[in-house]
Formats: sequence, structure tokens, C-alpha cells
Amino acid sequence: MFGVVISGVKTSFSDLLVQKVVERRETVDWRRNLAFASFGFIYLGGVQYAIYVPLFGRIFPGTAAFVAKPFRQKLKDTKGILQTAAQVFLDQAVHHPLMYFPAFYMTVRCGSCCLWKLNCNWNGAYLPDHVCHSNSM
Repeated sequence: MFGVVISGVKTSFSDLLVQKVVERRETVDWRRNLAFASFGFIYLGGVQYAIYVPLFGRIFPGTAAFVAKPFRQKLKDTKGILQTAAQVFLDQAVHHPLMYFPAFYMTVRCGSCCLWKLNCNWNGAYLPDHVCHSNSM
């Protein structure tokens, strides 16, 4: 639960930082911030935890012991190196392009309509602009 809260707060803070410092907005777009905070709470804090801790722990049971070893022992542990490389590959070549990026870009594209209207779906990136950028609730 702690990780869920931290993920939501840091994602919200990051968006606030971008809006005020990078984009130099005078007012904060709170709907956008809520969308990013929700992404942080739900995906980063919940979904990624479920992937990285219990799922990867079952698929790659030797990785935790491998990463705890001193560096010199790691260099001699071929099985540990291969398991860690496979975990990184699965994360970067499967999880990120097929799950993380679609979820993130759906949040960016649809913004708060997913939260307020509940009419954007996982195919939301392909909805017409007037649906995802509507200002009405």
C-alpha cells in the first residue's frame, strides 16, 4: 500500500512540476493532474508491483539471490546473469511496449475523460479528438 501511495504522489508532483516549470503555466490543469495521479496510483503502484514482485518472482526465482551477491560472485554466476537478462528482456520487450506505453499514452491522450466520463476504453488512443479532448464532464 505504501508503494501505491508513493507512486501516485510522485506522479502527481511530476505533472505539477512539468506544468509550472517546463510549460510555465499560470494555472494548474487539475484534471490532467488527476489523470496522471490516477495512473501513478493504479498502474505504477498496483499493476507494476504485481508484475515485478509476485509474477517476476515466480518466473525468475533465482534473480533475487543473484542481485544480492557481491559483484565478483555475480560475474561467475552464468545462470544468474541469464535469468536477469531474461527478466530485463521480458520487461523491456514485452511489458513496456504492450502494457505500459499503451496505458501511459491512453492517459496522455484521453486525459481526464477516462476518469470523468468513463467512456474511453483501452483503445482510447484511437478515439476522435472531440471525444478525448472534450471539456464537458
